[in-house]
Amino acid sequence: MYIYNPKRETKAHIVLPLFFIMISVAAMTCSQVSLIPDFITQALAVVSIALAIHIITRYSLTDHTYEADSEKRIFNVRKVTGKRISHAAAIEYGDITAVDKKGKGYSLKEKYGKSYKVYNFCNNVFPREAYCIVCSIAGDDVAVIIEADKTLLEILERR
Repeated sequence: MYIYNPKRETKAHIVLPLFFIMISVAAMTCSQVSLIPDFITQALAVVSIALAIHIITRYSLTDHTYEADSEKRIFNVRKVTGKRISHAAAIEYGDITAVDKKGKGYSLKEKYGKSYKVYNFCNNVFPREAYCIVCSIAGDDVAVIIEADKTLLEILERR
């Protein structure tokens, strides 16, 4: 069994929430003194706070660990939040149809001609290298986005 836990590459999971909190504070301050209707600036403040909370909970407080088990022929994704570990996904090697590098302009619809249900299990907000595992599970078209190292990629491509 091979276990891989991607490391944080940048501080975007800290900088973006701070940026959205500053926008929220500025919007609430402007709602008191500007000529713009209050509900607009207050809505901007609420949306900014919601985005900050989402990024903090999804990227700052949560890690994903990937497990490739060659004996059972299954790829697992575990979600780690604090001391709590939960099972996020399990893909049998036989269900995997392709492993693609996800770059700028990458579109599943253009490449495969159909829509996919996409799950993002990356640890970074903007990963340098992300890979898309395309699979068909019980007739459903699913794509899982992960960050992988060379060893994990070799295991998945051998399947």
